[in-house]
Amino acid sequence: MALFLRELKTRFGRHRMGAAWLFLEPIAHLSLMMLIFGSVRAASVAGSEFPVFFLSGIIPYIMFRSIATRVMEGVEGNMGLFNYRHIKPMDVFLSRTLLEVGLYVVVLVFMAIALMWAGFHIAVSMPLEFMLLLGGMAIMGLGLGLVLSVAADFSPEAKPVFRMVFLPLYFISGVIFPVAMIPQAYREWLSWNPLFHAVEWLRYTFLPHYSVVPEVSLRGFLGPTLLILFLGLALYRLRRLSMVMR
Repeated sequence: MALFLRELKTRFGRHRMGAAWLFLEPIAHLSLMMLIFGSVRAASVAGSEFPVFFLSGIIPYIMFRSIATRVMEGVEGNMGLFNYRHIKPMDVFLSRTLLEVGLYVVVLVFMAIALMWAGFHIAVSMPLEFMLLLGGMAIMGLGLGLVLSVAADFSPEAKPVFRMVFLPLYFISGVIFPVAMIPQAYREWLSWNPLFHAVEWLRYTFLPHYSVVPEVSLRGFLGPTLLILFLGLALYRLRRLSMVMR
């Protein structure tokens, strides 16, 4: 709890704008993308209003990316705490993961209410399944963050490269377009990306009239998620002592 509160204070900063920026950043991102794509596409996508369609993909992806990058930077940002023997890197990783999940759930709810106030129709078709899938994306972000944290411990200068990878991942995960628009030959290649499956199933549970294509499956998301988490935990187990000895 102490680490959670510490991360919360660090996340918001010492100034009031720190709390405002938590909402302004995703709102600005979402508004810009809705402006760009709304001007070149029809008012609805896959049977749903475009702002609602985009909301169901962008916020979960930003949450996943934020968890992975903040877990990757968890050791470097809290090196002084590890002088206390009872504080382990995993404590920081879990605190950061829980904080990011809580913050982005609040952002998602806030954005949904704002769109409803603006006149858009939002009715989550399967709320429990949606929250479970959102939790699965958080677990995948934690696992990937553990892998990147160990990799960054070997090569700290590779961190900017790791951050750049999330940009192309954004475009090949179906965040800004329905998978049904992609030719079938390319879907088979994209199906190797577990986020591709995750985003589609999130939309299926969020949008009442959305349907998934045959190439998308829960197994394609849950299997790699467990594998990434296992790999991250195994690497952390091997490197947990050397990560704090600098």
